[in-house]
Parts: sequence; C-alpha cells; structure tokens
Amino acid sequence: MKLETLKETAKDFLLEILSKPFEVKITKGKITYYQNGDWVFQQDLKMEFLWYNYHTIYSVLRDKFSMKHKDIDLLIQEVVGEALNCKQLTPRLGLLHRL
Repeated sequence: MKLETLKETAKDFLLEILSKPFEVKITKGKITYYQNGDWVFQQDLKMEFLWYNYHTIYSVLRDKFSMKHKDIDLLIQEVVGEALNCKQLTPRLGLLHRL
C-alpha cells in the first residue's frame, strides 16, 4: 500500500476513535479523555503536551499502518489536535495504563 493511502487509512482510524463518546475528567491543568475506562488522550496544559496512549493509539499506528514515531506525532497533532482544539500542544507517547 502506498504511503499516502496508509496515512489516510491511519487518519480514518483516529477519526473513528474520536467519533466515539469519551468520558472527560478535568483536573488541575489536565484534561483526560477515557473510553471504556481506559485513558486515550490527555491534554497537559501546564507542560503543553498532548499525551496519547501506547496501547490504544501508538502500537496500532506503528504495527498496522507501518508508521514511524515522528509520523505518528505529526498525524496526532493534525487530526487529534484539530478535533480536541489543542494543535498548539506537542504530542507525547504515554506508556502508563492509568492516568
């Protein structure tokens, strides 16, 4: 599959996740988005990071769509940053199971 086709398919994967309802928890300086009890994204407003889950997001984009880390960060910033209105935050890979 061509790189552009993979990127569009990966974008569709993220849009599918974003189309499902989130449970949102707001704490001091952070907004965390959960699906099915697991965190998916977190805006860290103090550190200016947009954290994304390793298991839910990163490993799928890396393994299923053959994306490199840098390309995943760019796609997260473009798609998730737009959807959650946080394009100014720097994407960061989060390894923790619970936030």
